[in-house]
Amino acid sequence: MNIQGGQNSTFCSQLFQCHILKDRQVSQNMSFDLAKNSDSTSFTFASISMTQKGHFVVGTSRTAPASIYYEIHGNGPEKVCLIMGLSTSIQGWSNQTEYLASTGKYTVLVFDNRGVGFSDSPWGLYSTSQMADDAIELLDHLGWKESINVVGISMGGMISLELTDRIPERIASLTLTSTTARRNVPTWKLVNALTRIALFTPDPRDKVNIIIDLLYPPEWLASSPTNPKLSKYKTNREYATHSFIKHATKSRLQPLRGNIGQTAACLRHSVSDRRLKSIKERNVPTMVVTGTIDNFINPAHSHHLQEMLDARLEIFEGSGHALPEEQSDRYNALLEEFFDATKKSKL
Repeated sequence: MNIQGGQNSTFCSQLFQCHILKDRQVSQNMSFDLAKNSDSTSFTFASISMTQKGHFVVGTSRTAPASIYYEIHGNGPEKVCLIMGLSTSIQGWSNQTEYLASTGKYTVLVFDNRGVGFSDSPWGLYSTSQMADDAIELLDHLGWKESINVVGISMGGMISLELTDRIPERIASLTLTSTTARRNVPTWKLVNALTRIALFTPDPRDKVNIIIDLLYPPEWLASSPTNPKLSKYKTNREYATHSFIKHATKSRLQPLRGNIGQTAACLRHSVSDRRLKSIKERNVPTMVVTGTIDNFINPAHSHHLQEMLDARLEIFEGSGHALPEEQSDRYNALLEEFFDATKKSKL
């Protein structure tokens, strides 16, 4: 099978920040009430579920130390670590953090990877293995030594694979969403769209529309939200655009060095079949999740992961790359069901 992939969709977040947030008047014309961007961590998502936040310096015994910003939500007995993708802050997990913490069953850790959000962005070419080591040091600092449910999306899934390869004995379950084990060449549709954004689309509003069209399938964008809480939005496009902007305004602009470093990590990422087999042999319960209309990571990569890891495969028919946002209710319920099933299987 000819497998083609793409860089993480959340690269679009960086493009959006560079071209939209610096123009407050344009944002106002788009009818969104944008918060003023700031270096302060006060713009991280406000939540009554948050029990702890802070910074921890990782990599002091390695090259390029970095201060990593993290938040903990909820105080349940089961631990969940959510790892986000390229150029996206913890804001991208807001739907999952709110839901999982509200169940009372979970303590949820989210953090900004090096190179984005309120974490440091040291110069250099990052790697997914380096970022996995960052995560392990943060987990050590927090005393999370066992029974961790790890969930990663896109680049976060790549990091999660490296993490599990390093500390399988500490992982209760692994969920890989819209991701790949292999380094990839971007799809033509992605290259074409990003070229249009960078070179041929001067209006920031048009840039956002191109990004939204890449992230989500057209039928979903044209339909009305099914969640009663989103009834104020006439279409999912309106909701997705508002959510996209809201997430971006609650974090810092990503510096160029951070985007370069993280992009290098994606382009150089590779977990061989031999290493995948090793992960499988450690019997870490694994679930692979993909949409069938993913413009960034070809769903064939998910089928490869499922086969190599003997994992559970969940396919979101007709859905795109950003499943935690597009299909948040179904995705949240799926995570909870998988965590419960994994826990019961070990009793």
